[in-house]
Amino acid sequence: VLSTALYGDNTVLGILRASEPLTGNQARQRHLFHKLAFAQILTLLLISGGLQIVSSRRSRPFRELSEDVAKLQKGEHCLPRIPHGDAIEPIATQLSRLQRTALLQQRVIADQRHRQRVLLNHMSEGILAIDNHQNITEINPLAAEWLRLEDPLRVPGKSLLSVTRNPHLLELVSKLIEEGKTVEGDIVVSNGDEERILHIRGSQMIDAEQAVGVLVVMRDVTELRKLASLRTDFVANVSHELRTPLTSVRGYAELIRDEPGDKESVARFSEKIVAQSTRMVTLMNDLLDLTRIENAQETPAFTQSRIRPILETILEQCTEAASLRNISLELKAPDDLTAEIHPPLFEQAVFNLMQNAVKYTHPETCIELTAQTDVDQLVIRVRDHGPGIPPAHHERLFERFYRVDKARSRAAGGTGLGLSIVKHIAQSHGGSISIQSTIGDGSTFIFRIPLHAASPTDT
Repeated sequence: VLSTALYGDNTVLGILRASEPLTGNQARQRHLFHKLAFAQILTLLLISGGLQIVSSRRSRPFRELSEDVAKLQKGEHCLPRIPHGDAIEPIATQLSRLQRTALLQQRVIADQRHRQRVLLNHMSEGILAIDNHQNITEINPLAAEWLRLEDPLRVPGKSLLSVTRNPHLLELVSKLIEEGKTVEGDIVVSNGDEERILHIRGSQMIDAEQAVGVLVVMRDVTELRKLASLRTDFVANVSHELRTPLTSVRGYAELIRDEPGDKESVARFSEKIVAQSTRMVTLMNDLLDLTRIENAQETPAFTQSRIRPILETILEQCTEAASLRNISLELKAPDDLTAEIHPPLFEQAVFNLMQNAVKYTHPETCIELTAQTDVDQLVIRVRDHGPGIPPAHHERLFERFYRVDKARSRAAGGTGLGLSIVKHIAQSHGGSISIQSTIGDGSTFIFRIPLHAASPTDT
């Protein structure tokens, strides 16, 4: 094929093309050329595809291993896939072993953590661990409850100052961190209307010869401190109650010694000595009774008993003292009323209430002793017509040695223990004692116990 351009005035006027047919040989050569070119292209494509497949298969283990490592870095629990027969098989195998070891160690740590948490949760002391920056690292539920904190599982990591404002605790922790010495003392924490006394003992935590924080152990000593205070008050009260009659006995005895010839004075002073010594004996007997009831190691033996005969006996015992003040005694109780009681203790409790009423009711009045049932309880009421007791004294009236009018009580021969004995006898029967009183209109003491024996209560 020949082609040429035709020009005129420097412009292309057209193209002249001339050709002649190929011979048979030339046509075969051209056809063969095209076949060879197509075969070469196809071969190149096949080679390229094969290389891509081989490259993909060779890189797949690396890609999978990289994905597994990424999962491990995120904290996901998986075992790396091991490409058997591949060059990276030893690396994947070692990584799989490391992961198995790490999983085992995690399980051991989780188990130890669980055991530690169970141990802390069941301790009778409060535990508080704090680092050197006064951030809480560990706390058990008891300490969180005493310090009025939120869920103990959410407290670690927070600063001590952000969760409690107790100045004594903050001062103790600061002193521990600064000085490193073991310190202890009492702090008072408030839980609404209730106050609790905690004995705090703190010491530094040492790891690799370095201080890493402080450990604070808390123990609730509220009851111990109350008992110590009660014991101190008890000793002081007993000493005071004994000092007065002993001083009187000593004084009258000295007067008798100094005036032995004055028979009238000797007789008068002797009566005073007898009265004061009787008062001391009564006090000692009441103390022994109270101690015996409080320290009873076994529940009293209850028996089904008729109530009216016991109450009649009590009235007979109080008749003489009541007649001296023209006081009448009235009993209201069904003949068939029975209850499971400890007869001696029951009789002592009601006798104390009656004796108390005889002492403080107005002369020429009536004391009413009634017994009845209320659902499943036996209710004993002792009603007097005395001056009444102000409401401010009602809560403390049954404490030992507590008196509304101390001078009048001593003048009447009271020891301050009678109502306390009644309260403990009521508790030993699983019951209670209460008072209803109106100023100027007398008082009613209400002794309640179950009709059937009940376990003692602590109130």
